[in-house]
Amino acid sequence: MPKFDYAAKAELFDYSMEAELSPTGRRNSRRPPIGYKRFARAADAIRFAIEDLPSQLLAHTCLEVDESRYADTEIRRLYESANYPLARPTGLPDDRPLTHQERCLQQTISAEGG
Repeated sequence: MPKFDYAAKAELFDYSMEAELSPTGRRNSRRPPIGYKRFARAADAIRFAIEDLPSQLLAHTCLEVDESRYADTEIRRLYESANYPLARPTGLPDDRPLTHQERCLQQTISAEGG
């Protein structure tokens, strides 16, 4: 079976189509899900998912565009694609505050000498 080329899929993706974000239902978190959101353009939905959602919620979020569904890793690839039409803020994601989970992981890595 041939390996799927996500870069090629991102090149064919229409960022101007209407899009929906919704929780996937796979949750082990105490945080409430994002709920259902509609966007006039997929680019705006992708920006919201990457720039505004905490990473814990992004991991359980589905983007739907023209009856195709995209999981968190695919959403990130679409955002990182050279074809993504919106300007990205400089420093993202390094300038955003770390979540508690990310701080704990960072401390663990530092303690292990990594």
